[in-house]
Amino acid sequence: MTGAFIPADPGVVLAALPAPVATFDAQGRWSGLNEAAEHWLNLSARSVAGHAADDPALLSRLRVSPALAPLLAATAASEEPALHPRIVFEISDPAGGWGRRKAALNLAP
Repeated sequence: MTGAFIPADPGVVLAALPAPVATFDAQGRWSGLNEAAEHWLNLSARSVAGHAADDPALLSRLRVSPALAPLLAATAASEEPALHPRIVFEISDPAGGWGRRKAALNLAP
């Protein structure tokens, strides 16, 4: 059949995006990062997978203000997408310092 619609695999689409994308499960645990997010956050998808957003092991390498866990919980409870336009990410660097980055955060249940 010519021109048939073939749905895209969401994982493939997210992986191909040039913008950083992080995914979380229903309990607020990290479930994935695309390559752009790995680079931007200086974290690997493997290192965050299964960890809670407020896991102390991750907070020693990534600080987010306002904190991710309450934002994720509020979005899940409301069942509505939410935009948080002023999120500050502080990312540890190999020299022991912190790099600061600002971003908008789009959350969807």
